[in-house]
Amino acid sequence: MLPAKWGYYLKVSIFTITFLAMAHVCLFIRCFTQILDAVTSPAFYKTYVKLPTQSTPLAPYIANNPKLFPFFKGALGALDGTHISAHPPSSDQSHYHNHKGGISQNVLAATTFNMHFCYILSGWEGSASDGGIFHDAHVHDLELPDGKYYLADAGYPICDALLVPFCGVQYHLREWESRGLSYVLIMTSSHIIILSSWTGHRIIRSSII
Repeated sequence: MLPAKWGYYLKVSIFTITFLAMAHVCLFIRCFTQILDAVTSPAFYKTYVKLPTQSTPLAPYIANNPKLFPFFKGALGALDGTHISAHPPSSDQSHYHNHKGGISQNVLAATTFNMHFCYILSGWEGSASDGGIFHDAHVHDLELPDGKYYLADAGYPICDALLVPFCGVQYHLREWESRGLSYVLIMTSSHIIILSSWTGHRIIRSSII
């Protein structure tokens, strides 16, 4: 057995290590909160966050591809929602249940064709619809120049600000493949945004209407 004095010093050492560890965790949380408050403040947002404007040059991904230009010359990028796990208070958990049964936030994000995030709206409950979150963003601070739009999936509304697939047509890739057709796919996350079939350089079927 250890001497009594050693046991005392061992307890003091464990207490000291635990105290220092907790102090570092508290310091990290406090600093992280201050940084988060700073980068989400109106002063920072209005100074450093710049949405695409009418003068923003067309992405080379579109401009240099004859299968995409000029059909998508007004596209600014792609827009979609993603669910991120959340831990709300028990009294609010019912609002955060998503369609898969999990508890999450539904986060709206827009990216350019250079894979740069240009807009993010977080905080909405997991039960909120993608279309409803987009409407909130578009009403408040997601500004789009005239004639410009984002690509989105069929979960979003048909409007001037979005280009979504035509829901009246079912796109079956295996049927198209059996006919010897090739495809042009533009995707965000795992969602097909637009689908066109091609023979040579002629569009014979497209979801653009």
